[in-house]
Amino acid sequence: MIVGSLLVLLPVAITNGQNENEYAIAAVILENGTPTCTVGFVGREFHYFREQYENKLAQVSELLLDSTNSEHRRRAHINRRIAVSYLLN
Repeated sequence: MIVGSLLVLLPVAITNGQNENEYAIAAVILENGTPTCTVGFVGREFHYFREQYENKLAQVSELLLDSTNSEHRRRAHINRRIAVSYLLN
């Protein structure tokens, strides 16, 4: 993933440790208009507003682990966040 990559946010079901399905929103890279690979998931704090995020396009604006700001790199590592993106539609 690079800065400027296009992502589509897709609803998915994930099986948890008790063999129950949980709802999640996956961030999937788009290449030539086709979803190619899942690169992450939208944080649980956004699931209350999932209708606003499902099937939306987003663009990566910053890769946190490559940031020149040491605090961004530290928080990215601790919180397992890899990128900042913004919705296009």
